Amino acid sequence: MSDEKNYYLGTHDAEIRRLGLQHRVWRPHVLDAWRRAGIAVGSTVIDAGAGPGYASLDLAEIVEEDGKVIALERSDRFMKALSIAAMARGLANIETHGLDLVEDS
Repeated sequence: MSDEKNYYLGTHDAEIRRLGLQHRVWRPHVLDAWRRAGIAVGSTVIDAGAGPGYASLDLAEIVEEDGKVIALERSDRFMKALSIAAMARGLANIETHGLDLVEDS
């Protein structure tokens, strides 16, 4: 897919950590929004522009093994970070697809 130069803030480790901090700050509000939207066990959810996958991981835990998360991301580095984190957490219900939503649509 694309490399770091196509991302304004990059895809390097420091950016992945920054996105993780951002996710932790907003996580309670996002979890509440997803609950109000009806995302629950068994749901299928698309995470468009998944980045390193922090939201995808939370969604995968919410929908459990009966559900599925389809993570769309153009950065190979971010997709790799998501795959590693999903394996570490034992989440097998995330499909990653290398897709640039602007160029590939």
